[in-house]
Amino acid sequence: MQTHTEILNYIYRNKGVLEEALGLPCVWIRGKEFVIDHETNERADLVFQDMFDAYRGLPEATSFVLEVKKDKGDHEIIGQLKKYINVIDKIGKGTGHWGKVQGVSAAHNYTESGVRLLWKEGFRTFIIRERSDRSIDLEEVKIKRKACILI
Repeated sequence: MQTHTEILNYIYRNKGVLEEALGLPCVWIRGKEFVIDHETNERADLVFQDMFDAYRGLPEATSFVLEVKKDKGDHEIIGQLKKYINVIDKIGKGTGHWGKVQGVSAAHNYTESGVRLLWKEGFRTFIIRERSDRSIDLEEVKIKRKACILI
């Protein structure tokens, strides 16, 4: 199993992993280990967006915050993503570079309660799939809905 840094570096160098996972034609990476709080040196793993124009802001663009967990994703990701989204949202409102922010998590596995809480907050969740050649894919964890028949 690769380290957190190896996983993050692979995704950073191979943005097609994000494009395929999110179903986007292209992503522009704003920063790896993006500093969220200069006092605590807290960092978001990856910040990227779905549209970019160097000459003007794009209020229709979405900025994404990716949090990677090497092992199991749980409820702790929620607090991190909420904090990071709040900061990135303020930056977007201040600069006009994007209009909305979306949280994304990637882990080798999730606790059941963790993934349900992430879904409740509207965050997209992905399983990290490592191949024997050390490449990585992200597979989205979908909400399982149970059908109810009312009589």
